[in-house]
Amino acid sequence: MAVTSSQTFKGVLKSIIILGLMIFIPAGTLYYWPGWIFFAVNAINIWFITFYFLKHDPALLQRRMSTGPTHEKERSQRNIQWVNGVLIVSLYVGAALEYRLLPHVIPFYIVIGCNALIAVSFYMIFQVFKTNSFASATVEVAEDQRVINTGMYHYVRHPMYSAALLMFFAIPLSLGVWHMLAVSILLIGGLVWRLLDEEKFLRAHLNGYTEYCRQTPYRLIPGLW
Repeated sequence: MAVTSSQTFKGVLKSIIILGLMIFIPAGTLYYWPGWIFFAVNAINIWFITFYFLKHDPALLQRRMSTGPTHEKERSQRNIQWVNGVLIVSLYVGAALEYRLLPHVIPFYIVIGCNALIAVSFYMIFQVFKTNSFASATVEVAEDQRVINTGMYHYVRHPMYSAALLMFFAIPLSLGVWHMLAVSILLIGGLVWRLLDEEKFLRAHLNGYTEYCRQTPYRLIPGLW
């Protein structure tokens, strides 16, 4: 069943509200200027990307709506996504708590620069979605799915994870703190864990993926890994 405008609006609004609650409740104040910049960058990009694809590729949006551990078909991915979900919530809440309880000054230009990196990450995700309509939020293979090797997929096998890698690094500093970079490192480890498990699944179930891996040797970072 195709996703509707009403469902999309409710889903986006819910996501944005939850993001705001995770930032401002633990911060204990609305006078959290890095939080407002981060919130605005995320809300604007989530809103734009979602409604762009509602108009231009509703099938992709439908694949992206079923997200989270309970929607994963593979047991290994359910476990991975539970861990990563806890880490993501811990990153947001922990950053806000750090700002509240361990006040320290991160230069304005670092906060702005890292929010710019988050915007770049969203742009990368947008380009991935334009290139690959099969970019599901869960690890699965659609009946008519084919290997995509154009756009950023020409350079790395998992460009959306490359965008997430950049975003996870930038989130703590964009929220004005730096101790939570430790959680970012754990999240990056979780991302690699998901990626490697996903590749096993795709090699086994997606025709042509093994050959694509030979043609495109780098997973996340061109020239490195």
